[in-house]
Amino acid sequence: MNKIRLLFTISILIGIISSAQNVYLFSPQKLVWEKEPDFEEVFYKGYNLGGNSIKIGANQWENNSSISITNGTSYTYTNFTFLPSVDLTTSEMLRSLYFGQLDIIINIPNDKYKVYLWTFEDNNSINAAFNVEGVSSNYVSGPQGKWDRLGFGIQVNDSKIDISLRVNGDLGQICGIEIYKMVKIIGFEVAITNTNVANMSNLNNTNILKLLKLT
Repeated sequence: MNKIRLLFTISILIGIISSAQNVYLFSPQKLVWEKEPDFEEVFYKGYNLGGNSIKIGANQWENNSSISITNGTSYTYTNFTFLPSVDLTTSEMLRSLYFGQLDIIINIPNDKYKVYLWTFEDNNSINAAFNVEGVSSNYVSGPQGKWDRLGFGIQVNDSKIDISLRVNGDLGQICGIEIYKMVKIIGFEVAITNTNVANMSNLNNTNILKLLKLT
């Protein structure tokens, strides 16, 4: 979420809004205009576990031959009804899977990522625990056929993503893994300090009011 922070005293605020033509600061103060960086998800890799390479939307997914999967077994359903319904390629991805008490390792450059795990319930509801690079999530699978795309925001510092799935007294499954790189797109700061009388004519009242509405 975007955040804009304006720091100034009431005297500066009154001076800014009351000026019809130009914008002035009337006393030695500090104005900080800071916007926290936005991050955009950029597709990096997709893995179709237990299945073939596949194109979903605009993104080409690989099979799982380049990643490590332990404590699991692959399986493919020839037909299955998902809730809610999905398109043909997504259905194909969901129908192939690995089930068990899974441990998965994906080698990847150090960076900030968003990882999505695809899973669904093929029988009776289970209570599962997912962990992606130290970020944990408890999960209740729900009724038969219900699918989910679970998101995890992570920072990779050891050149790999560790994923685990644990289910007490039962087995869980993962069908697909999507990885998006988090790319910073905005970040700036404007600071004005120790100003007795400064003409800030590049700003106008309308812009200031728009900024105030965003705080």
